[in-house]
Order: sequence, then C-alpha cells, then structure tokens
Amino acid sequence: MDQFKPKHWYIIGAGAIGCLWACALREAGCEVTLLVKSQSNHDFAACDQTVEYSALFNDKAKQRFTVELLEQKQLCRDNRTISHLIIATKAQNALAALNPILPQLSHSAKVLCLSNGLGMHQALLTALKYQSESKSESSNEKHGRQLLQGVSSDGARLDQPFKVKHTGKGHTYVGCYEADKLSATDSSVQALQPLAGLELANLFLNTSIVNDIEERIWHKALVNCVINPLTAFYQCTNGELFINAERETKVHTLCEELAHIIKQTHCPISTTTAQIISDTKTIALLTEKNTSSMLTDLKNGRALELEHLNRYFIRRAEQYAVPCPINLDLVNTLTKASN
Repeated sequence: MDQFKPKHWYIIGAGAIGCLWACALREAGCEVTLLVKSQSNHDFAACDQTVEYSALFNDKAKQRFTVELLEQKQLCRDNRTISHLIIATKAQNALAALNPILPQLSHSAKVLCLSNGLGMHQALLTALKYQSESKSESSNEKHGRQLLQGVSSDGARLDQPFKVKHTGKGHTYVGCYEADKLSATDSSVQALQPLAGLELANLFLNTSIVNDIEERIWHKALVNCVINPLTAFYQCTNGELFINAERETKVHTLCEELAHIIKQTHCPISTTTAQIISDTKTIALLTEKNTSSMLTDLKNGRALELEHLNRYFIRRAEQYAVPCPINLDLVNTLTKASN
C-alpha cells in the first residue's frame, strides 16, 4: 500500500474541514501543509505548528498533530511543486484560492475539492486544465491534472484557530469530476486509492471511492440548502430544526419547492420531497449538536455561503420560469440580516 501513498498533501483552507483532514492525513502517516494567506490572519506562534483534534462522540483525549503552516506567498517563493492538493474553502472562495498556486501544481496533480455547493467545479477544472496545458506545452510533458470531488456528512467546528472539534461522525465519498472517465481500470481510480487504501475509517474518517460523485454532490447540496439557511434563520443547531411543528413545516415546504425545481429544470438527478426531507433529517440528527457554517458566518459578520446553494437553485428556477418564493424569501431575509 505504501507505493500508492502520497507523501505530501497541501490543504487550502484552515477552517474546520481543512483542519479535520489535516489531522486525518497526519494520523495516516502523510506529510501535511496547511496553506494560509498570511501570518497576520492566524496565530502561528500560539498553535506551534500543530492542529488539535477532539471529538464530541467519544471520550478520547485531545490529540495534537504536527503540520506545516505556510503562507501562500512563501510557497511561491520556495518554488515548491504540489502533487496532491485539497481545497477546503467556502465554495465562493475556491477559485480565488486556487488561482495563485496554479503555477506550483505538477502537470499530473490531483486536486480534491471538498467545498460544498454547485456551479464552481467547472470553473476549477477549466483553470486546472488551461494552466496545465500551457505548462505542458512549454515543458514537453504530458499533462494529467485531475479534479476530484468530495462530499462529506462529517460535522466539524473550530473552537479556536487550529483546534478542530469533530461534532458528528459521517462518511466522505470521493470521485472524479469527469465521471465518465472513472472506471475500475482507469488510472484515476489508482490515483484515488491512497484515500481509500489508507483506511481512514480505522482512524476517524470514513472514506469511499465512488463513480457517482456528482449525483451525491447534488443530493448533499439539497440538504445544505435546507439545513444551512434554516439554522441561520432560526439561530439554532442542526438538530433543533426538528424540535417543533413550525420548524418541521418550514423544512417540508422548502424541500417541496427544491424538489419541484429539480423536476422542472431538468437537473441531472431525480428526487422527491420525501427523499430530501429524509436526507435532511438524517444529516441534521447525525450532526445534531453542530452549528452550521452559515449560522457561524452570520454571527461573525462574514459573507454567507448562498451563492452556490440556494441562489444556484433560484437562478436555475428563473431560467425556466419556475416560481421559487420560499427560497427567494429565505435568501433575501438572510442577506439583509448579514448586511
């Protein structure tokens, strides 16, 4: 299995998911570098080049993992080459975070995007392929950069910078963005084997390689379109969405509208109101003690992650002249609250 193991993973995004994966990969024996914009944004001295991990669902002592914390501009000055990269930023920040380090990616780099949402993956792929082709032409090397997608039901939060709390044990599915190229004999599967072969499930992350990752991302986006804005609206934890009839009714009507948009706008998946409600309730109860990222952003005055979630479905609905008053009202209410 060592022959498949990537020796060094770089991670853009030092939030909860980025830190969670940093800990998991370090536990698995990989070298990990967390890329940050500048030292002024993070207390490097206080964290002492470590990330602290703890979990709500067990009594194990806190663990500290040594990672390299590196400014992006220093990465470029050092002229490092990145072969394995994880994007763990908010969806609206993913492309802007990737662009500055594109020249540092190897011509065969594997980039795993863990950002939630829809509509940004094609832009990421275009950037990867365009820069890779330009680099290959100048170096006479064959390019083979791949964009991998991940969708996870793990819950996590940062209690403090670089101190991640695993609030709900879920499952992460990983696949190739260009799904038609993913097969049992495809080299992309071998490229993904490190994630599955490292047996992260024996540590604290369950992972699987799948060939239907885009469908899973759509279903996860639907769940996020319910949990994220409604927990921000009600100022509640994920599990508290189902504590009374009013909130359950709101969940139901939002799910009903999303299912209608899916059906009427020729989305690449099929689903029902009942299925969206079931998926939402499963994730909400699995992460019942978790505070959604959207509620956290709202409380901290940060931009809300609506662009690639509810606004994506609003744009799609408007394109096909499908009414979506519930999504519109929810987005407008939260946008006003965040300004």
